[in-house]
Amino acid sequence: MESAVDERGNLIISREAGDSLQIGENVTVEIVEVTRHGKVRIGIRAPRGVQILRHDAKSVLPRQG
Repeated sequence: MESAVDERGNLIISREAGDSLQIGENVTVEIVEVTRHGKVRIGIRAPRGVQILRHDAKSVLPRQG
């Protein structure tokens, strides 16, 4: 896995569809699909008490299942 830190201090990593990463002990982010147009679909597994926000939409994502 390649990684770097950008000018804002963000950790930048390279992943492919099917790969995942762990954040803390309870949150897993999986790269579900990368379309030919460059759109990335991700899956997030986290406990119900963890709030997941889309910063571009400034809204809380609804929980499924």
